[in-house]
Amino acid sequence: MRSILLVSIICSLFVSLQAQDTRIQSLDAQEFADKLSRREFSIYDSNWKKLEIPFKLVNKLIIVNVMLDNTFPLRFLFDTGAEHTILMERGFMDVLGKKYEREFSLYGADMSTEIKAFLVRNTNLKVDKLNIPRQSILVMAEDYFKFGEVAGVEIHGIIGASLFRQFVVQIDYQRKIITLIRPNKLKLGKQWKRMDMEVFKGKPFIDASINMIGKKEQAVKLLIDTGAAVPLLLYTETDTSLTVPPNAIRGNVGRGLGGDLRGFQARIKELDIDKFELGQVVTNFHDLDSIYLHDSSLLNDRNGIIGNVVLSRFHLVLDYWNQQLYLRPNRNFKSDFKFDRSGLVLVASGYNLKTYNIQY
Repeated sequence: MRSILLVSIICSLFVSLQAQDTRIQSLDAQEFADKLSRREFSIYDSNWKKLEIPFKLVNKLIIVNVMLDNTFPLRFLFDTGAEHTILMERGFMDVLGKKYEREFSLYGADMSTEIKAFLVRNTNLKVDKLNIPRQSILVMAEDYFKFGEVAGVEIHGIIGASLFRQFVVQIDYQRKIITLIRPNKLKLGKQWKRMDMEVFKGKPFIDASINMIGKKEQAVKLLIDTGAAVPLLLYTETDTSLTVPPNAIRGNVGRGLGGDLRGFQARIKELDIDKFELGQVVTNFHDLDSIYLHDSSLLNDRNGIIGNVVLSRFHLVLDYWNQQLYLRPNRNFKSDFKFDRSGLVLVASGYNLKTYNIQY
């Protein structure tokens, strides 16, 4: 009896110790998972294949969290239509004691508003878990964009193509995830549609076609612009066939350097992106300044832009290295294009953007 009882006690003790060891292993695994979730990566490391960056879609703008020089937690616009990374307020750099090496004179969207910007080198950025050290960025003398007024949240800068064009960029508007993938690690299934994409100064362009009301299809060259909260914008003077429809409404068609862009809004019969057909697309029409018309290289001969309202109907993969675009419709693909019929435009201002004003 004693030997049986002793064996029973030993077995119970072993089971107890095994259970305790399992709990320890479980805790270690959880600690490891927590550590892995907090792990940071460098943009210059080659030992990671892909990296997911969460974003928020605020009033049709893609917003990511950025840490500036390990000091200021900021919000930046993720913008495939911008060549450079821009900080909109120089006050942050003043506090950090950064040196302004060069001053630039830029002009706004109306080509009449002069804008001052400064070059700052050796700036460290962290986009979620991705460390991007020693960057050169442009710093605005003041916030000319004022995206916060229309977004309803403070936006402190723009992440341009200079930071991410070395990767394949996948944008999932449903999960709100941007995935950076090494060019040699891209693997996609047959459900993706591939089409040619031109990259000019880090910006992606595609050829598409539009069908105006009752007219034949017209080929257009469009910029893929995740920094635009519009479906489609066409520059009327880049082609004689891009005339404003008779039922168009005059109004604000966007915002850029120098302020709001005025033009017209109307629906077109169809926008065709390769085999994908989108009907009754709300389209903005804008007259370009003559300087763009005299030097088409400033726009890379484009006729307009595709913004997030169209882009968010797809899963997107932009392969900058091989100049290819991959598309796959998501569940929003067949949704109607809606238009604000209130005739009221509000902007946010004041402390924490809690004051609302009627703009027009």
